[in-house]
Amino acid sequence: MALPPAARSRAAPDHLFLSFAALRGGTPYANFDTVPTADQRSGNFTKPTVAGPLVLYDPISHLPLAGNIVPASRIDQSHSVAHLHPATQPARGVQNYQITTAVPLNTSDFSPSSTIRSMTRTASA
Repeated sequence: MALPPAARSRAAPDHLFLSFAALRGGTPYANFDTVPTADQRSGNFTKPTVAGPLVLYDPISHLPLAGNIVPASRIDQSHSVAHLHPATQPARGVQNYQITTAVPLNTSDFSPSSTIRSMTRTASA
């Protein structure tokens, strides 16, 4: 392959260096959250929470539910999302679930560099 005249007249690189550096890692991160307890998943809200005792109201009659227990006949298992919540870990009311993950730390650096020879010529006398 022949170079065009404009490319031949330019200075040719003497050295061409390519550098690539990549860092892949993560910073550990612990997150605490509150998920429903096993009793709450089954409709039993009799235990007090950190905020105090709960009063559950029937969405149809707008009256308090007896004993803060949702009757099993009123829980529609086909539309329940309770099974999607993870099980609680310690026996606490709040922040009863901990997940440890990592925040990604990914960097990449690509650095091309070249040293170019001088194409100057001196005239001989």
